[in-house]
Amino acid sequence: MWPIIIIAFIFILVFIVSRKNYINRTNYLSDNFNAFNETLKERYEKLNDQQKKLFISSLEKDLYLFFDNEILKTPSKMPQNTWTIQQRMMKQQEIASRLKKFI
Repeated sequence: MWPIIIIAFIFILVFIVSRKNYINRTNYLSDNFNAFNETLKERYEKLNDQQKKLFISSLEKDLYLFFDNEILKTPSKMPQNTWTIQQRMMKQQEIASRLKKFI
């Protein structure tokens, strides 16, 4: 009987610690995402009008929509899912690499 109680206690403890780590990781990624959005917005604002037009025309439709909705405008609500944030960060990196060509 005692081994079952001990094992159940260990599983509950592991679950609590893992959940806390997951939440902390999500918050960390969310903060990095928002900081990088600000950096991209600042870099974009430094471009002249001609460079802005060329940059926007170099983006595919999905990247343009992401750039317009998530970077130029303030995102309405940050997802609480690590995977979703990481996917958005990949789009940020793609936009940053294209933006770097114009700076």
